[in-house]
Amino acid sequence: MKIPHFTKCLGSLLTFALLTFSCSQDTETTFAELIVEETIATETITPEEEVTEEAAEPIIDYQKGTLVLSEDTKVALDITKGAEENSTSKKTYSLKSITQPKNGKTEMNNNNEIVYSPAADYNGDDSFSYTLNIQDSTETTVEQVNTFNITITPTKDVVDDVVTTTYETAKTIAPLANDTFAASSSVSITEISLANKGIAVLNSDNTITYTPNKATSGEDQIQYKTSITNSDASISTENGTLKVTILNNVQPTGANIKYVTTTGKSTNTGATEASAWSISHAFNTAKAGDIVYIKAGNYGAVNLVVKNSGNASNPIQFIGYKTNPGDIESSGSPTISYDSYKANGNKLNSNAMPLLSGNNSGIAIYLDRDYVSVNNIQISTYSTGLYSKGKYIKLKNIIGNNFGNQSSYNAYDGWGIMVFGDYSRIESCQIINATAEAIKLSDSDYSLVDYCKVYADNPVNPTDYYILLTGGTNNSIVRNSYAERDINLNHGGHGIALKDIAENNTIDNCTVKRTSFEFNFSGVKYNTLQNSYVYGVSTSALEWHARIGIFNGANNNNIKNVTIQDTWTAINWSDYDDGYVGPDGDRDEISCGYDNTFESLKIKNTNRIINIGEGSIFSAKAKRNTIRNSYFENFNAVVISNLGSEDIIFESCSFKTGNYLVVETKGIYQSYSKADITFNNCDWIDVNFTIPN
Repeated sequence: MKIPHFTKCLGSLLTFALLTFSCSQDTETTFAELIVEETIATETITPEEEVTEEAAEPIIDYQKGTLVLSEDTKVALDITKGAEENSTSKKTYSLKSITQPKNGKTEMNNNNEIVYSPAADYNGDDSFSYTLNIQDSTETTVEQVNTFNITITPTKDVVDDVVTTTYETAKTIAPLANDTFAASSSVSITEISLANKGIAVLNSDNTITYTPNKATSGEDQIQYKTSITNSDASISTENGTLKVTILNNVQPTGANIKYVTTTGKSTNTGATEASAWSISHAFNTAKAGDIVYIKAGNYGAVNLVVKNSGNASNPIQFIGYKTNPGDIESSGSPTISYDSYKANGNKLNSNAMPLLSGNNSGIAIYLDRDYVSVNNIQISTYSTGLYSKGKYIKLKNIIGNNFGNQSSYNAYDGWGIMVFGDYSRIESCQIINATAEAIKLSDSDYSLVDYCKVYADNPVNPTDYYILLTGGTNNSIVRNSYAERDINLNHGGHGIALKDIAENNTIDNCTVKRTSFEFNFSGVKYNTLQNSYVYGVSTSALEWHARIGIFNGANNNNIKNVTIQDTWTAINWSDYDDGYVGPDGDRDEISCGYDNTFESLKIKNTNRIINIGEGSIFSAKAKRNTIRNSYFENFNAVVISNLGSEDIIFESCSFKTGNYLVVETKGIYQSYSKADITFNNCDWIDVNFTIPN
């Protein structure tokens, strides 16, 4: 529902976690004592550096203090090794301190080992030192500094690409999409070779546009070079190969091949473009194993219903094309970008792909059969773009805009893609301005939303839910997806949200801009949000929309490796009366969330790292939430406590440049804002408050 919330969040992620240590502002980190027995390691040989396809096993020489390991590989180092070779007396060691390496990081694990991790995609040299207190049998203690000199050998991150393009049809390829560089690395393509059978152009977004020559078919090949700047400012390069197959100028035919054009008729055979079916007849008639090619054009305000099911071996496929079948292929993103849509006057182009153009009502495509695939279709100006109740449905490159009443703020009447069946796949789809919900999974288990994008830029009645998992959606995945809210919209919106009942789902490598990730209601539990980003506008209270929200009893969720930047509040634990009641009960619990874990966050430039509570339900509390191994920089307050909390723990976190620790709100909240927050093993740098014990 469109109910404004008070909050804003930001983040920035840095992991600095070492087993049970007391925090310090020095360059070394002081640890609690570890008592271990001495052992002696045998000498090993360091191999010659070479680029490998797979990571080799690390080679450790404790006596020489050398370590050789592959790029992007962690290694655990036993501090009991590396003692004097001739020593036979029993000794005990306590780890006093450790310095952080320049091109990686160290941390302690539960086995009393130092875990070294090189920086993402870095290869080259590194080192770190650690200090031991060594006590012999006479209880004499000496201090020993050990140093590891590290060689990180390169591994191949570039994966060669094989693509197909239709006759005399340009194709844009994203060679980096299948490469294995870390998400945090800034990789670029710096050079490409000349093509033999066409023209290859390197674009500013690291894609390559290949245009085959006229009257040409066959195979072509392009070489490309990638470049990455390492943490020590050195440059690493890798080469890749792009192989392109240009298809012949022959449209596919066969008993199961059908064609649809804007001038097609139900009385035609559908065997060729010249004898094409109408689009309504195609959806009514197609049977298991049929491949229906739909040519670009404006098909008007049709309401399409699939009447038959496919099966696992022979699905029904509806595939849009521009000039020749196969000439539209989405790989890692929708084929029509938001920028090109804006450049076209906020309109979809029927010359680019088939367009269903409605009259602000009805459902464009209704699927209640199984094993159906719909690819490369544009949908505009309906109440609902695509409604799916079948299982094993595949939707790819569905581009839609303007669903629902765009001129009335109170109209909750526009849905882009609604999926209610299990094992569904929604890939490379893009929805712009759906007044209610853009992409929704409801009671849709084991489904996937991948490389999808949602935008809201209508200031009057903007999108409420951008990507929503609800209604008993379990064990599903949303990954590589994006939600963007324009500035100055009437409603804050819910970016990527899990609501009511949603368990064991994963949100991975997703970004929300000027909107939020949300976990809402007590039936939302055991979900994971990871490797993702929240980008706001500023720390102003007017820009509260960007955040991670835990609302109304959401519990036992894990949020890890998330960057949050430029927000009013980075994380909001709160309770409010949502008003929604599910079909089998109300899970809108009076609670600000409990038993949730936040790990490896990077939060930068925020008014408050955590906001606890808002609204008028004063009995709500946040309970047993834990934040660990996270980095916070440039904040006004660590916690603003409007409502109460119990057993909140910050563990092994770093705080830099802040004004307040915990602020318990006065006024109407004074009797309810008691904060129960513990800080264990944390670093404090340049803060303007008393550091907690």
